[in-house]
Amino acid sequence: EFMVSIFEGADPQRGGRPDISVADIVDKGRARIDEQLRGQVALQAAMKGTLAQVYENIGRWPEALALYGEALALERSPALARPLKEADLLSRQAVVMTNSNRHAEALAPARRALALRTARLPADSLEVADAHNTLGLVLSRQRQFDEARRHLETALQIRTRRLGPEHLQVAGTLHNLGLLDNGSDRPAAAEARYREALRIKQAQLPPGHASALNTVQALAAVLGAQQKFDEALPLLEQLVAGRRALNGPNSQYTALAEHELAVVQRDTGRTEEALVNYRRSMQSTVQSTGARSTSVAISLNNIGGAEASLGDPAAEGSFRESLAIRRERLKPDDLAIPRAEASLARWLLGEGRSDEARPLVTQASAARQARLAPDHGDVTDSQLLEAQLALAEGRLAPAEAMLAALEPRQGALRTWLRVERWRLLAVLRLAQGRPADA
Repeated sequence: EFMVSIFEGADPQRGGRPDISVADIVDKGRARIDEQLRGQVALQAAMKGTLAQVYENIGRWPEALALYGEALALERSPALARPLKEADLLSRQAVVMTNSNRHAEALAPARRALALRTARLPADSLEVADAHNTLGLVLSRQRQFDEARRHLETALQIRTRRLGPEHLQVAGTLHNLGLLDNGSDRPAAAEARYREALRIKQAQLPPGHASALNTVQALAAVLGAQQKFDEALPLLEQLVAGRRALNGPNSQYTALAEHELAVVQRDTGRTEEALVNYRRSMQSTVQSTGARSTSVAISLNNIGGAEASLGDPAAEGSFRESLAIRRERLKPDDLAIPRAEASLARWLLGEGRSDEARPLVTQASAARQARLAPDHGDVTDSQLLEAQLALAEGRLAPAEAMLAALEPRQGALRTWLRVERWRLLAVLRLAQGRPADA
């Protein structure tokens, strides 16, 4: 009866509006749970968990997290104390947290979900596989790649054995393995994972399904990173249209799609168009997550990069605000902080302000070298920044040595890193009085 009453608001025969949105319906239902289900603790927990998942699916992540938290409190209460129901909610909560770039917070619920399930269920159960899948996703977003891969491979083995290789849950884990490969600088391996996941999803889901769109977005992004722009751009343009139709213009899912389109537009020299989409994406993110979220910080950093490409001095403000939010919201050892430090440092070096840039270059380089493999793209970025700083300070011999050290890996570098190395070599040759070699 409670569920029926929620949807009466959209029934014109009962005085409702047929054009009312899903979000409006869920908002009304959320407001009535405690009043109409007073004293029915189990039903309250179930309804809050259900509405939380609806909020999650429409890209209203703060509301989803709030309701998952309320449902968890009820499941842990003496009146219920149902560990497996708690594990279900914890797993969903961890996924939304990591999708919201709250990776450090997501780790505890992900580990707790796995612990609750492994203590009560067979090791090869689908529920345990789900917990491994969630924990692997969270760990991969925290760049703990080795442990993440172990959990994701375990989930894949269980799901393939229990459900068969063509099941949608298998596709979900393949997608997450693609995220891991992409995060660990293996774009070709990521592309293969995404293509297999998408093949399974498209064979079983209707066109425009949200799950398939998730994988289209990931595939398009990794294609762009490999300069396969002719394939990436049409996919992203279709993705944005699909997200706007499915999730609406202000959903976080739409914002993410617009962001990925902007990344590829900028990489193909369409910087003005990219800036429009970056700003549109950030506007939706602010409405959804607030102005000081780490998701907004990511948007600001990319907006700053586009502004810098256009020579717009507003870039400095975007970079500084992105860094300020990250330092405010993230743990000091989070690798998102040195990314923002590097972006600001590069802008300052371009403006001839090497004294201001130096501490940022040093901090970013130390953090990355301590946490990442020597051939990781972020480490290479810092090596190029160090070379740029040396050039700015007239230390030509160290700059040449740093750039020469990257020569053996030139072909393996991502496109923008190769271009930046060539640019710095040209600056070096001019500084050495060798314009013909520049």
